[in-house]
Amino acid sequence: MIERLVMRKSFTRVVSIDKSGHASLCLLQGPASQKILIVIKASYDKSSALSESPGHARLATKITGKRSISGISLIELLIVITIVAILMAIGVPSYQSVITSNNISSEVNALAADLAHARSEAIKNGAPVSVCASDTSGSGPYTCSASTTWSGGWITVASIPANTVLRVQQPLTTTDAVISASTNALTTVSFNYFGFSTIKGSITVSPQSGTVSPKTVCVSAVGNIAVVTGGNSSCL
Repeated sequence: MIERLVMRKSFTRVVSIDKSGHASLCLLQGPASQKILIVIKASYDKSSALSESPGHARLATKITGKRSISGISLIELLIVITIVAILMAIGVPSYQSVITSNNISSEVNALAADLAHARSEAIKNGAPVSVCASDTSGSGPYTCSASTTWSGGWITVASIPANTVLRVQQPLTTTDAVISASTNALTTVSFNYFGFSTIKGSITVSPQSGTVSPKTVCVSAVGNIAVVTGGNSSCL
């Protein structure tokens, strides 16, 4: 049994707490032998506190029970789902276009680099060097396929020694189309020892999606190589 005796003005307040956790509040007036005026019993918890205001005494107790779990309502959840769906509808197509555009740039730059390398080798060695479409999906040796479709890969071939393969480009891993649709459809681009091309033409890399512009490698008669945005009509 725990007892607390508090004197305030003409009242005596006695708070008793037994071992079972019950508290009793007694207010007495005058000597302790007089009649108890008020007896208040309450369930006591260790986290409860005693508070008082002028002229009054109050036992503040804590009401125990199941702890409430905070969360979101169904309406809030639906709002979040709607916002996420809108953002995905806007962002996913744009992101896909960026990926496709990067693929197109990578493929057309690889072709332009091989053409520039072939021209450089022809000038350096004083002998013709060619770049031609080829099926490079299997194992070598590789030969020119005489096709205007370059999506299956291409090879760089030197004439001295004869038919020496200098470089091999593997087939594209994307669904992009690499086709020569110019007036002079190119199956092979050859450069002589002056660096001039034996034929003028272009090769276009086109995506399957119409939201991304194609890119074209333009080869002039003097051997200049340029990459432009658009189809073969974009070449000067």
